[in-house]
Amino acid sequence: MGIDGTLLIQVINFGIAYVIIRKLLLAPSIYALNDDAAHEREVLKRIEIQSSANNAREEHLKEQWHEYRQEVADKIPTADRFLGRFIYEKKPAVPVQEPTVDPAYVQELAHIVARDIVNKVSHVHK
Repeated sequence: MGIDGTLLIQVINFGIAYVIIRKLLLAPSIYALNDDAAHEREVLKRIEIQSSANNAREEHLKEQWHEYRQEVADKIPTADRFLGRFIYEKKPAVPVQEPTVDPAYVQELAHIVARDIVNKVSHVHK
């Protein structure tokens, strides 16, 4: 079995087809894939930079919030600071006066209430 011309022409056609396919079809695809990978790496790098910037900003805002809270806490009067000046001031003692009620008036009210209760109860039993 020898190598005849048909086999040789098929090998040459295969080589030409391989070069054409590689140059015309695969090269742009490989270039597009490499370009997409480079773009993806660039986007991931931007995301990482933005994420670190966001984290730094968030940390800065937390520090500012803590400072503001501390400043407000220092300026808000607490019960000790606000009432302290009233508690420790010497005020003259005012004597407490018990209300006085006339015993005759109390007896008169008791008599009226008792009479009304008797009238109500007597109406119920009829």
